[in-house]
Amino acid sequence: MRFVKLAVMLGGFAALQIPQLAASSPFFEEPPELNILMSGGFREDDLKFHIGGDKPHPKVFSKVQWKNLKIAEIGASINYSTCNHYYMRASGDYGKIMRGRGSVANEFSIDHHRNEEINHHHHDLNPIYHKKGHKELSGEPCFDNIDHHHERYSNAHHEFSKQKADAGYGYVYDFSGGVGYKVVSAGGRGWIAGIVGYSYNRQNLKMRHFEQKKDSRDILKHEDINNLRGSYLTSWSGAWIGFDASAQIECEVTAFATAEWHQVNFRGKGKWSNPGYSGKFRHHAPGYGAVGTLGFDWRPCDKWGFGVVGEYQQWSTRKGNNHGSNHFNECNELKESSHLISTFPIAEKSKLLRVKWISYSVSAVVTYRY
Repeated sequence: MRFVKLAVMLGGFAALQIPQLAASSPFFEEPPELNILMSGGFREDDLKFHIGGDKPHPKVFSKVQWKNLKIAEIGASINYSTCNHYYMRASGDYGKIMRGRGSVANEFSIDHHRNEEINHHHHDLNPIYHKKGHKELSGEPCFDNIDHHHERYSNAHHEFSKQKADAGYGYVYDFSGGVGYKVVSAGGRGWIAGIVGYSYNRQNLKMRHFEQKKDSRDILKHEDINNLRGSYLTSWSGAWIGFDASAQIECEVTAFATAEWHQVNFRGKGKWSNPGYSGKFRHHAPGYGAVGTLGFDWRPCDKWGFGVVGEYQQWSTRKGNNHGSNHFNECNELKESSHLISTFPIAEKSKLLRVKWISYSVSAVVTYRY
């Protein structure tokens, strides 16, 4: 991961600068014991997940994506240093999603040499995400005509349906805390602290106002998705290790940076629903992430500081589990809703192939020092 390499390089550079800082004359005596930071700014997130189809149909895939989520965010953090250079830091933030785009795409894996055969049959194909027995009620075959040849298929993908939606709804919040030990330069101009900690990140993502972009089988009608809504609630929680660093670069200007490497437990819970149908799914997988910040602080007086900070995050899961179930209104027949089952996939039991989340933000910061 390029970001991790960059974080390591920055950490090495900061460590190399400590002796030089110690040899120079200080601009201040000692780093403040307690800093309180309040921030507000803008953040952009992208998140997507991939799932496979129900066994024994592993050649079907789906990708659900939230893109360009524009988020208005506020946050606060506190860091405290003891006289023995023990260091503690805690932070939290909350963001409201203002704008964004969503999409749902379904595809199956085919061999390049079998494209003509698949295209010839694609009008007869119906995906197998619904529970066993539903395909008999829907009156359409479910990839059975290609699944017995699955060993002849490669990793080429044929997209047979895609929908786009408005994703400008929902919220995000994050909490993180850690403890460590600080090494301060002899001149007092800079310090670096190694930290271990724990974090919890939450996203409540939604989709509304769906629009059909591709339907190779031409079975989904406008009224099928007219009132459809989607939601996805995620959590990324686990331990992390990293460092904080700060250096006085001018008499009243300080540069600061953080870098963290996370090992997390990912859980996701989602739903597709309209007045007659509800499809629910759950995800669980181990994962990892990297978080880095870089900021500058201007201190016009002893107690107050003003600055700007940028943050970049990149998270991903390994392979995990996907479980789902379909529920129907008593007045709604399965045959009438099977189109939604095939287009907005709910696998009873399959593999969660990957969840990936990328985020960056820029915020203004106000600091109060005790």
